[in-house]
Amino acid sequence: MEANDASLRVVATSRVGPGTLRFGFDGHSRFGLEATGVRRSIDASGETLLRETELSIADARRVGGGVFVEAERSFASDRAQVVAGLRGDVVESRNRGGFFGDLQASRGALSGLFALTLRPMESVSGTLQYVRGFREPTLSDRYFRGVSGRGFVAGNPELEPEKSDQFDVALRAALSERASVAAYGYLYRIRDVVERFREGPDFRFRNRGEQEVRGAELEAGWNPVERLELSAGLSWARGRVLDDDSFSADVPAPSAVLTARHTPFERFWWRLRARIVARDDEPGPTEVETPAYELVNLSAGFAVTKAFEVVLSGSNLLDESYSLSADEDAPPGPGRGVGLALHASW
Repeated sequence: MEANDASLRVVATSRVGPGTLRFGFDGHSRFGLEATGVRRSIDASGETLLRETELSIADARRVGGGVFVEAERSFASDRAQVVAGLRGDVVESRNRGGFFGDLQASRGALSGLFALTLRPMESVSGTLQYVRGFREPTLSDRYFRGVSGRGFVAGNPELEPEKSDQFDVALRAALSERASVAAYGYLYRIRDVVERFREGPDFRFRNRGEQEVRGAELEAGWNPVERLELSAGLSWARGRVLDDDSFSADVPAPSAVLTARHTPFERFWWRLRARIVARDDEPGPTEVETPAYELVNLSAGFAVTKAFEVVLSGSNLLDESYSLSADEDAPPGPGRGVGLALHASW
């Protein structure tokens, strides 16, 4: 599969009284997409008996662009800040030749955002945010038909764009000069979800009603002594398709991360990262349950000179067995590994 990409973004900023106004345009395109599949039949000795070529996509493109305006203003001596924005987009997808033949789809949508940040004191802030958006299906989702790394896939030219309403809340606090915490929560409602599903041995795409994803995250950072940085994070998410209360795809399992970085002296540093992932017993379509696992990575670096550094790293030191994702055809994650890197700058 081959394609070309191009993008353009123009932004202007102006002061309007006590606030700031930003407006502009951005455009993006993917063009010249071509996909050809080859099937071979071989005998026991590995000799090719039959070779078939199928043109899945001869020439496909997607061109989109949008104009936007965003205003930002602070109130009450910077104790409150409001950001509001509006955007209009038009996206056109076109296919020529290939399996699905000549097809074209054009969609337009309005999206926007509103955010309110309050700072009751210098060390504490809270943000409430609402975003309305949309996502156009990819050219592959619409027009590709053939063998992929996940098996045989058939696109769906009739797919509608996803539309979403997103609500976020964030609370941040500096407990001292050396410690800080932050908590986040979110609720997403997504309509016309583009879902990949299995039909017999093949994979297909469809729009699936409405989906709700909600979750929470907690982060903390601490510098107990000079040159030692500790951080930790917890995350939890849950996704449901509201039509039948089935599990959503691509929702990560609960996890925890602990990171320590220390620079005992100027030229030497080490970093430890441990990640614990809980069992995922809520698989979505084309996904399977995955067991819990722990990953421990350790790296260290030594600056021989100001321009030359040696870094030794070890990954998955416990040699855990795990999958790279919950996809039923996902490959296993890499086992224990050791790497040596040389960094030079001039």
